[in-house]
Amino acid sequence: MGIRALPNSRSIGTPESGQPTKSLLDRTWKAKAGDPPELAQDNPFLRTGGSFHLNLIRLIPPGVVVAVILVLITSQVFYAALRYRRRAYLPVLITTAAGFGLGQLWDYIGLPSLRLGEANVLPAIAFALLLQPLARFIPRPSRQPKETDGQSQSPPI
Repeated sequence: MGIRALPNSRSIGTPESGQPTKSLLDRTWKAKAGDPPELAQDNPFLRTGGSFHLNLIRLIPPGVVVAVILVLITSQVFYAALRYRRRAYLPVLITTAAGFGLGQLWDYIGLPSLRLGEANVLPAIAFALLLQPLARFIPRPSRQPKETDGQSQSPPI
């Protein structure tokens, strides 16, 4: 004869709890007295996966969001406060973003700085301000359409 198992070796937990009545996956189970807390909770489990957009948002670090907002706000302040002749907004935005990039490089090197979350503020604003005179050298598309030679166009019908 072999070794006999104890008579209650098949049951897990207390005799009152038993097993959940149905499946946890299709949410048709009912918790019983003595079940562990994760089975006895009244609120349903959160679905895993979610939508594609929520997963995409989770991949973006919060410091990037703060830095983008700071670049937009700072470029608007520079555009309104610094008076240069014939100035467009796009070069101001580009030089401000480059200044914030240099500020992040400053932080990456490990030099002292004032931070707002993960975004480096003090050197970034200083670099952005120092780069503003260079905004006039950034090429921008002209508003006038380019003239074409008459040979490449077909005559109107």
